[in-house]
Order: sequence, then C-alpha cells, then structure tokens
Amino acid sequence: MSGKWGSAIPLGNGRFLTNSHVVNDPKDTTGITVCIDEEVLPADLLFVSRGSIDVAVVTCSAVEVPQTPVSLEPVRVGEPVAVLGFVSGNGVSVTKGEVTGVLETCVVVSAGVRPGASGGLLVSLTSGKMVGMATSCLWDDTLSVLVPTVGMCLPTDLLAPFFLTPFPSPATLQATYNIIDHAIDHTWQLSTTTEPTDALLRLHQQVEALRHSIPTP
Repeated sequence: MSGKWGSAIPLGNGRFLTNSHVVNDPKDTTGITVCIDEEVLPADLLFVSRGSIDVAVVTCSAVEVPQTPVSLEPVRVGEPVAVLGFVSGNGVSVTKGEVTGVLETCVVVSAGVRPGASGGLLVSLTSGKMVGMATSCLWDDTLSVLVPTVGMCLPTDLLAPFFLTPFPSPATLQATYNIIDHAIDHTWQLSTTTEPTDALLRLHQQVEALRHSIPTP
C-alpha cells in the first residue's frame, strides 16, 4: 500500500482495514494502492484515526473481497495464534506463536510483527477467526531496537465498529474513536484507583452491544 508497503484486512464491499501508520505518511506523494492477486489497483483513504488507536480504512471499488470472519470474544493467554501479513512486500507470510499478554488496548503475542505485516491479521489457530490486527513489534527503549519475537496487536473489540452493517460513516467512526481515546486517557490518569470511569463503562457497553449485533458466520 502506497510508496511503502503494509498489510490490510478485507471488510467487504471494497473496504480494507489497516494501520494508520501504513497509509498516513505526509512524505508519501505516490498515492495509495492495493495489491490483489499481483494486480496493483488505485485506492482511496476513507478513514484514518486522529487519536491513539492506529487504524485506517481504504477503499478500492475495483475489487470485491468478502469480509474477514471475526471473533469479538476475548483471547486468553496461551491461546495459539498466527500473524498473517506481507512481510517485505514478498507475498503472504505466516508467523505462529501464542498470546502472552492481554491488555485493555493491546494483545501481546510471541509471533513477531515484521516490517510489512502491520495491518495484517491476527488469527486464532483454535477458531480460525480474526482476533486482532497486527500493529508492530515491541520497542526496547533501553537498547533502542525492535524485539522481533514480541508482537503488539489491536484486539477485535477495539475494531468492532468496522464490522457493522451498514458500515459507519467516517464521521461516526471518528466520533467512536474519540470516545475510545477519551476512555483510554482517563484510564491512565486514574490508574491509582480501581474505580472505572464513566467513559470506560460506556465503551464496554458499546463493545458488548456491537458484539451481539455482528452475526456469527
């Protein structure tokens, strides 16, 4: 995608979910493209989050790929998973591992997210469904290097709005992720207390509503 490469997850109707850092590069003037079956096609940026959640959606009307089967059930530590992505732009690669940590906004896995896999699928090897989106490897501040064996992924409950029918408008998506960012900010600010914020409670309620609104394939 674009002058650099990354991965993307089909949402159906010509839409693809990816990381904002894959497509939102002010230095890139070549435009966005998607590669399907070795054919490079022009695409448009439909949505890019302006907050801390690293998400974006591109559209390509020339291609029709079915929506990716998704699970909104929380993953568990020890669950076998795989990261699927276009590493180095050389076709799809599969890196297997397991869930090693589950945070509010991140699933940590032992399957590394190598360059080009950002925006790719995190798949449960138990259910065969998407349980997250690959984002990056862990950054070691002490050594100033990426740790290739520790992958960081967004959980599907944070990505649930992209799987709704009808598909939300860009304005609705931005408003939704503004709420999520607000909840996350308040969670960090109040980390010394066990009382959840009203914003975080609303977010959890919305996620539960979304979880029940998505049909099981």
